[in-house]
Amino acid sequence: MNDIAERKLWGKYMAAYEDMIQATSRPQAPWYVVPADNKTFARLVVAAALIEALEGLDLQYPKMKSAALKEIEQVRSALKSEGRRAKVGKNRQRDRRAGAASVL
Repeated sequence: MNDIAERKLWGKYMAAYEDMIQATSRPQAPWYVVPADNKTFARLVVAAALIEALEGLDLQYPKMKSAALKEIEQVRSALKSEGRRAKVGKNRQRDRRAGAASVL
């Protein structure tokens, strides 16, 4: 019976929710009211809101100074040569094992 009594207050609840959303929503932090009676549609609404918010951020890669870029290139080159040395070392170990196995 409590649910039946509460149904009479539905309009007041909706008005209170609307007042709260209008009073607290801001352009930099908006509220989104998402209907929950259809999961597929609700997910589309949320996805659209996310896309809109992300596009509004105008994100860009940070600009790097030439000294930092030069250092990154040096690190990249060092890592590549380290990888090549490690690969050569592994090949030599494999060849030694293969040679020893063929002698036995």
